[in-house]
Amino acid sequence: MTAPPTGVGNSPNATYVIEGLTDKTHAAYCHDALKLLLIEASKITGVTFRTHSESGQHDSTESFWTIVFEGAAPAGRRD
Repeated sequence: MTAPPTGVGNSPNATYVIEGLTDKTHAAYCHDALKLLLIEASKITGVTFRTHSESGQHDSTESFWTIVFEGAAPAGRRD
């Protein structure tokens, strides 16, 4: 048995798919989504991310997470 491919878009049974999302746009998309969520839902006081390798993001993608977490600061939250 071989391991499934990694990266954005490798979940063939996904119920909800964001068309046009690529490895190059994924971090910025998540950054903007986090920022909008925290602005629109101002009573949120904490955020926890639960991820796994099937999501396409692995421990070696520190730059991805840096970009995503920077979305908290423009919403008036600590980054």
